[in-house]
Amino acid sequence: TLSEAFQGQFSMLTSMRQQLDGHNDTQVHSTHNSLASLSTASSDHSCGRSMSISDSLRLIEGAIDEDLQQRLIEFTEDALEQGRQGSLLGKTYTAPPNKWAVRLQSREMLQFGIFTHSNRVQDVGVLPMPPILTELVQVLVKAGLFSTQEPPTTCTINVYQVGMWLPPHVDSMDFARPFCTVSLLSAQDVVFGDEISGESGNWAGPIRMTMPVGSVLCVDAPAAGPQCKHAVCLNTARRISLTLRRLSEETLDRFEQQKIEKQLHREQAGARRREIKMANKQAKKLGKLSS
Repeated sequence: TLSEAFQGQFSMLTSMRQQLDGHNDTQVHSTHNSLASLSTASSDHSCGRSMSISDSLRLIEGAIDEDLQQRLIEFTEDALEQGRQGSLLGKTYTAPPNKWAVRLQSREMLQFGIFTHSNRVQDVGVLPMPPILTELVQVLVKAGLFSTQEPPTTCTINVYQVGMWLPPHVDSMDFARPFCTVSLLSAQDVVFGDEISGESGNWAGPIRMTMPVGSVLCVDAPAAGPQCKHAVCLNTARRISLTLRRLSEETLDRFEQQKIEKQLHREQAGARRREIKMANKQAKKLGKLSS
């Protein structure tokens, strides 16, 4: 169960099935020499821009071994069930809004560490990162995708059903770059570009990638925005994605300042209430004396 997952002890992975040093079967791709397609009709400027974007994308196949994949899937399914029943803290679980669900622009979401709504980060109640996601972070750090000093501190789990998709968007700039997305259950496509055309999940853009099962896609600037967008293509099978990100120092400082301001506001409001109460008592005393 999810509660057991939070209390369980997970040992460090002693080895990864795939390594990034080229001594085994792991494949590390820059998009310009693997799964991306760059339009041959582009101008020199746009082609150069596309190459710049592709250079900031890294696709690592086989990065997540089958054992960890299965445990992540089981964790997600259990958390989804608890979320649907309203058993998870605050906004840890969110169902797709009806206005999006009717056109399949949607997915179920589980958010740990921080809450986002329409790519806006909000400091509201969600569960912290559980041990299974911390273990996943350790795998990504070991793979060299994040530093030990600045690992991801949040995770958004998206669960897509057949036919679901996401429109062109930029992940909130409140998150530091890079961020990484792990793909489970099925291989699906994503499109990157300053300009993305199409509708309802049928997207076209300068760069199109397939994210295989067990892969990690690391997205850095300029692919991570703000000018470049990405769009999730119509899913042909059920898919789970886990996007791991770290809040920027500026965002953390802003949240801290907001907490200080809220506390100051509460203290000031309390002081005003006490003043009003004291003034009412004084008025009553004066009223009795005058009578």
